[in-house]
Amino acid sequence: MECIFCKITQGEVQTSKIYEDQGVIASLEIRPASLGHVIIFSKKHYTTLEQIPPQEYLNIMSVVRFFSGMLQEAVSPKGFNIVMSIGEVKNQQTDHFTIHLIPVSDSEELAIQWNPKQFAQEELVTFYKQLQDIMNRKFGEAREKIKDNMDDIVQVQKGDAPAQKSEQTKKEEQKQEEKKPETFRRPVA
Repeated sequence: MECIFCKITQGEVQTSKIYEDQGVIASLEIRPASLGHVIIFSKKHYTTLEQIPPQEYLNIMSVVRFFSGMLQEAVSPKGFNIVMSIGEVKNQQTDHFTIHLIPVSDSEELAIQWNPKQFAQEELVTFYKQLQDIMNRKFGEAREKIKDNMDDIVQVQKGDAPAQKSEQTKKEEQKQEEKKPETFRRPVA
């Protein structure tokens, strides 16, 4: 499958890009659901949430948060719909991880619909137990990782953390950030 978002990232396809940093691009949606509809996507082609490194995911979500504030000021919506698309699913443009930030006003109607399903009680109980088993296993794995790294955690708590940046270094970095064009500044969460 040819991915339009990978082509945008590589500069092969033009778009109305409004933000870019080392891992994320935001652009105006070419077929918007409303005025101000922004699509935010990772530069790397991820097809599952688990593939996205936690810090990169947090950066993507900080960009979503940043634009919700900007759009609040620009179009004064009553609220937002945030639609996250990932994976190879019917009626999606691609399997590339994307987030649609859609401002919604009183006069606009945005329908995100599905056909409700009915499940037998036994099926729901079985699913619940399956989910609990998976959660317990995942939490157990996480606890083991924490135990394996406990020495590092203890060192940080004792004050043996990596050297902090000096105030002078922080001021110099802030000056460099202020010199960048607005569209290339990192949003601050």
